[in-house]
Amino acid sequence: MALSAPSLVLFSGDRRTARGEPGSFADLLERLAPWWGSIDVFCPYREGASPRVLHGRVRLHPVRAGRFAAPFAYLAAARETVGGARPDLVVSHLYGLCAGALAGDRLARERRSPHILEIHGVPGLPVARGVRQRVEKGILAAYLRGPGRRAAAVRIVSGSELARFAARCGVPRNRTLLLPAVYLDHEVYRPGAGEAVHDVVWASRFVPGKGLERFLDAVALAARERPSISVAVVGDGPLGEHARRRAEELGIARRVQFLGWIADARELASIYQTSRLFVLASEHEGGPRAPIEAMACGTPVVVTRVGLLPEVVRHGENGLFTTGSPTDLARQMLAVLADEGARRRMGEAAAAATSAFDRDRLVARYADAYLAIARGWTGS
Repeated sequence: MALSAPSLVLFSGDRRTARGEPGSFADLLERLAPWWGSIDVFCPYREGASPRVLHGRVRLHPVRAGRFAAPFAYLAAARETVGGARPDLVVSHLYGLCAGALAGDRLARERRSPHILEIHGVPGLPVARGVRQRVEKGILAAYLRGPGRRAAAVRIVSGSELARFAARCGVPRNRTLLLPAVYLDHEVYRPGAGEAVHDVVWASRFVPGKGLERFLDAVALAARERPSISVAVVGDGPLGEHARRRAEELGIARRVQFLGWIADARELASIYQTSRLFVLASEHEGGPRAPIEAMACGTPVVVTRVGLLPEVVRHGENGLFTTGSPTDLARQMLAVLADEGARRRMGEAAAAATSAFDRDRLVARYADAYLAIARGWTGS
């Protein structure tokens, strides 16, 4: 079936783009826009958000709703927006209480449109820590075993943990799409020639599961052996004040510079380029983007085995794996920082390992895969 101006409805968890903030999701929408006649994005409302039109054909619809009313609010907003039209494709990010996915499933059934689920991460993978992660993981599994069985396809962004999770939840292999969500502009994220400003950089949201407190504890341990250690922390979030207090309590406040959220890609790349080492201590991730960006900038990494990192990082070659405990984080950081020659060689290997994440190639692959499903859909 030929689609002259295909229409896409997307239920997303992104909260930044509708506020006018740049970022990876905003960049993706810009790259996807030429492939679609229209893209309607329904996302959670956050203070400062407003309906927006981007690139002439991307319309953002922030939706105000309580946690349990969100599926109904998303569905009502989508029905009002598309009117009596049939979207050529409905896509839902699967996360939290599955609000967008529930709305997407209903809208797709009503309009006889194909529905694609996207799993960018699952709390509790590889190991659930605490009741909350077990519950969140269970909710996503229950959705996949229930309404998710009707999806035309399930996109996963890494091929190990998420593939096994999807298979355990009954997603057939022939309906599983492995499409990485880390899209790199190698004109921006590339090795630089500047001198190192920081020993270590950490970049992520300040939320549970990212390991920020364990990282700060590790910095305090490393500072006993390397008193001059210099650390840059990039990000923001609800745990920001707690993190700053923790740095004060540990006596490392002068060694740690909190830089806030950095949306400008070139500024962020410059921080990676002028740091000797990138560290990630997350318990679970989908991508994640930040360590891949840092590697592209020639910065070796110390990371936990989450997301697609086991598929990219080669222990001892372009980075090191860590258990994520403060003691092991400190040990691995000091191991990299102790040998500048080996660190530089790791950085060169790290940059070479990211060539597969070329933005234009991956976005084209992503769009082609989705358009093929839209064109081939028979309404069954």
